[in-house]
This record gives sequence, structure tokens and C-alpha cells, in this order.
Amino acid sequence: MTISLDDVSCLLHIPIMGRFPICYNLEFGEAAELLVDLLGVESSHGKKEMRQLRCQHVRLSWLKDVYERCCEAGIWDI
Repeated sequence: MTISLDDVSCLLHIPIMGRFPICYNLEFGEAAELLVDLLGVESSHGKKEMRQLRCQHVRLSWLKDVYERCCEAGIWDI
């Protein structure tokens, strides 16, 4: 058994045709600003997470916590 491109497309909803998505390198401040703008987290909270990882990334578990807190507070609907 092997994973095919059709499996990738159907299960992960990742396009298998066309141009490959480009990931841009962001500066620390730009990444923190995106967290504030797109997720609505406090700047200090996002910067703290990125400082712990020493890069412009956040952990999936951190994103899950942000999502759950926002849903509980009624900011986002489940």
C-alpha cells in the first residue's frame, strides 16, 4: 500500500496541480503582527511564544489553546 497524490488531495485538501505555495520568511515583528491581526491574540502573548521557540513560528498546541480560549470566550464560534 502506498500514498498517492490523489490521497494527498482528498485527505489533506492540498492542491496537487499548479504552482507550489510559496512560504515567505518573516521578520519577528511581522510574524507577531500577523498573530495579532489574524488570530486576535495579544502582541505580548504571541511574542512570548515565538521567543520560547527562538524563531518566527508557533507550536500547534499553542494554536489549539488560542482557538479553545477564543471559542470559550465567544470570540469565535465552534
